[in-house]
Formats: sequence, C-alpha cells, structure tokens
Amino acid sequence: MASSQLNGQEKSLAFGKSVTTDFGTLPARSHTYAQWWMTSNLLGHFIEYDTSYTQLTMSQNPNLSLLNEVRTHELIRSIVVEGNSNSNCGFAVNDKEDENNQPDMLYFTDGTTESIAIGDALTQQNEDYLFTLTLKADSEGWTYSKVVDPTDGNAVISEVIREDGTVVPLRNIWQTWATVVDKKRAIHENLIHIIDNCKNGNNIYYIRFAPKPATTLNIISVKLNGENTSNDVSVQNAEVQSVEVNFTSDIRQLLPKALTLVNQGEVVDMSDVRYTINGQKLTIDLSTIAHNDGFYCLTVNTSLIIDADGHVGMTSTPVSWIEQTNKPVEFNLTYNFDNAATVVVLAEEYQNVKTTYDTPQTPAATYKYGTTLTLRVIPAYGYIFNRWSIDGNILSTDIIYDYYLSANKELKLFFDRESFNLSVSNIVDDDDEATSTSGGIVNGGGTGLYEYGEDVILTAEPERCHRFVGWYTDEVATKTSAMEYKRAPAISGLRLLTTNFTYAFTMNEALRLYPVFHRLGDVNGDKKFSIADVVLEANYIKSGSADTFIADEADNDGEITIADVVEIANSVKIK
Repeated sequence: MASSQLNGQEKSLAFGKSVTTDFGTLPARSHTYAQWWMTSNLLGHFIEYDTSYTQLTMSQNPNLSLLNEVRTHELIRSIVVEGNSNSNCGFAVNDKEDENNQPDMLYFTDGTTESIAIGDALTQQNEDYLFTLTLKADSEGWTYSKVVDPTDGNAVISEVIREDGTVVPLRNIWQTWATVVDKKRAIHENLIHIIDNCKNGNNIYYIRFAPKPATTLNIISVKLNGENTSNDVSVQNAEVQSVEVNFTSDIRQLLPKALTLVNQGEVVDMSDVRYTINGQKLTIDLSTIAHNDGFYCLTVNTSLIIDADGHVGMTSTPVSWIEQTNKPVEFNLTYNFDNAATVVVLAEEYQNVKTTYDTPQTPAATYKYGTTLTLRVIPAYGYIFNRWSIDGNILSTDIIYDYYLSANKELKLFFDRESFNLSVSNIVDDDDEATSTSGGIVNGGGTGLYEYGEDVILTAEPERCHRFVGWYTDEVATKTSAMEYKRAPAISGLRLLTTNFTYAFTMNEALRLYPVFHRLGDVNGDKKFSIADVVLEANYIKSGSADTFIADEADNDGEITIADVVEIANSVKIK
C-alpha cells in the first residue's frame, strides 16, 4: 500500500501499512469516492478479488447500514473526466471477460456508467520528440486504443494536446513496457494507451516526449550515524542523529517532499530538519526531531531530486531502522462508555519478565519498547464488548488481544449497551368484561427494547370516567408496599411503585410495568356505589392531587350526604 486519496485530493502516504480513509458525513443524494494506490516488486496482476465490509453502528442492525451491496470490477485505469460537473473521475474497467484485458466500461463517481468502444490508432513523427497520434473512433463517445510506443520506451510523455488545443490529462494517456494476459507469460513490449471522449471519425493528438537521462538517479549506499547500513532494517541502540545518502550522480537540488520521515506510522515534522549537498552525497541532520523508540522509515523520493544535468530519478527508496534506547513507551486505554469494563493486563518484556496488572495505570502506563501486552476485557453489567481499535482501525473483536507495544499509543475499546425489554400493560381495576376499556394511555414510550442506562419517562393519562391509581410492577406485594390511600390498594402479585402520573426511571433490567386505572364509581372500594364515593371524587377534584382522596364529610354535620357534595362543589374554583 503506497497511499490513499479521497475525492482526488492530495495523497495520504501509507508506507506499506494499512490506511484508514474517513469519508465523513455523506449528505443525501451526494457521492464520495476514495482511491488506494498499491505497488509491487513483482510483475503480474490480480486474478481474484474478495471484498467485505464491517458495520460499525452501535445498534448492530444491518437494516441501518448505508451499504446495500458491494461489487468488484477489474480496474484497467482511473482517468480524469472533463466537462462533467457531477463527476471529475472515472474508472475504466474490464467487465466483459476476455483475454485482451481491455477496458469496456467506464464507471463515474456519481454512479453512472458509459460503455467504452475500441478504436484504431497510429503515430507519425513530426520532429524530434514530437509525434502525432491519430485515433479513429467508429462512433461518438468514450474510446480506448493502444499503439506501439514510437520511442521504444526511451522517452517519457511530457505533454499531450488535442487538435482543438485542449491539453489532455496524462492520466488518460500512458506508457507501459509489459503486457500481462491471464494465464500467459508477460509480453515485454513498449506501448502507448489512450482513453478519450471522442468524436466520430479521426481524432488527432500531438504528443511531446522528454528524453530519459543516460544514467537514472539512484541511491548507492546509506550511512546511519556514520556507519554503513544494508537494505535490511537495522537496530540502533542510540538515536540516529544523521543519515548520509550517496547517489549515482551529483545532485543539485531537493524539491519539496523529496524527504519524508515516519516513526511508527506517524509522519514526523521535518520543517526544522537541515541537510547539506556535497556532490553525490546528501547528509540529513535529524538532531532537531523528537526521538522515540520504535521503527523509522525515511523515504528518499528521487523523482523530486534534481541531478547536476537537470534530470530526476524515478523511484522512492525507503531507508529503515529501529531505535531501541530503552525509552519508556506510553500506553493508554479509553472507552466509548465510561466504566464499561475492567481490563486485565499481562505485560511480557523482551527478557520474558511478566507482570500482571488489574488495570492499566491512569491516565497511562509506561512499558519498555517491544513489550507484548496480553489484554483481557471484562465487561461491566449492561455492556457488551464490541472491538479493540487504534487510530480508527479495528484490531480485534475478541475479548483477549495480544498487542505488541512499539510506540506511544491510545487503544480504544468499543462497547454496545445491552438491550432490555420493557412491557407496559394497562390494568383497569374492578372493571367488568361487558364494559372493558383500556383505562387510559401512556405517553413518552411503551412496550419495546431499551438500552442499558437509557432514561425513560412515562406519563399516564386516564380516559374519561377513569382515574389513575398508580404504577405497579411484577413483584410480590409487601406490607410496606401497600399504600394507605384508598385509590392505590395492594394488588395481589404486584408492587406499587408510585401513585404519581409520571414515572421516571433508568433502564437496567427487563421490566414489566402496569399503569392501573379505576373506573369512576366505587372509589372507596366497598364494592358498592354510594354518596361516599361521590364525596371522594369531589374532594379529589377539589384538591387537584393524584395522591389525595379525602373521605371526610365537608359540612361537619357528622354524616356524608349530598350536602357535602354541594359544599365541596361551592369551594371549587371554576377556571
């Protein structure tokens, strides 16, 4: 893996490691595309493909995934698309299986496609390093063709101009020196390939080449702290303060980004790094950077280095080493939910010294470089372990994970909250089947799955001719749970939670709730309807409280009569 790009922006270097590309937030009806650039020192091409994706939504519900399918195509070339406001990039692929391995379909980044026709091409020399290429298209539209390289690979294309004066992007016309066909040996041949949106008939292009140098600029040898080093990764017991690079020819100038340094996958700021040029020798002073134990990779890009004759190289050469000076390496754990788990750590150093910790130190523990940490996560109640992650990359979904500590890192643990079932069932007290009703409604939620720790607020609203009694749950009633209020009696097998209309709680287990309603009539529960029930209801209306039913008579004559109802009614303020 060399690098990655998002929406055609500047490439992010990968340095042979996995790379994470953040697509960000995708607005509705929009599109985003990413490219991953790979290189190999073997001549060949892919013959089998396998693509998969992992959903990272906390709900783990596949119905919520933004991906509905994954399709794989054999890519021939990504090209620049001109004049398309919705898509500035296209992918020329070989969808129809054949032995020619030529592109036949163009996929645009906005999801649309167009077919690619095959045309005929020929070249004619005009002057030194200037040629005319004629592409004959049988119809209007995208056309591909290939033709023998007239320079036989001894020059590189520097500019292409269409007959209408338009400069053709060099992604759309390219040179190759070998052709690889399925199940056959590679054919070494120098060709020019072109893909363009052509008119019907002949399309004319003027190709200018630049000569290749007699000697290609390359690296001969490298010294670290004045000592020769081989191509293998060397172990340095002291900080590398200087790197000396010797080239095949004298060098004159380094262009921006000719040198890049990475420590443990993190790009090192080289703005304060100084270097000197002396003929074929380049000396780089690394004394100004912060040194941490771990793997270093200095990439010397000769294509951005100009030699004495004004030519540049063609390769990027990595210079790698490991600094191991016994500096402490910091390791920290974070969680997407606080207090979601305990992590037990077994640290095994190079010398096989083992130390066990109940949990890493806070905010971070320090270990020697190269320590192997065996991490075991013990989820707390209500949490389900999901994955280990560093820098957005998934490391493992197992509860035990071995991590080789080679740099200051923060490992993040992701958990899902366990779901519990809430059942809400209305009960109408002393209702008969002939006049069965629900008694009221519940606002704010109802029966369903709720996550551990989720706050739930339910409010009971009685129907007309009903009053709310209280919230009950499935537990055996006790003497302390039986309320003295007539309107909230003890119900066999149930426990009263509250007589308030609103019940707020935090979900931490499966729960059955019963909002109990009472049909207005037998308020005092004596199994008969009398004037005493009317007085109770009237007092309830007067007080406006869900918890208060006053059974006392109102006019203090020692008897509960209709006069008490009148007395109460007269004292109620009509709004």
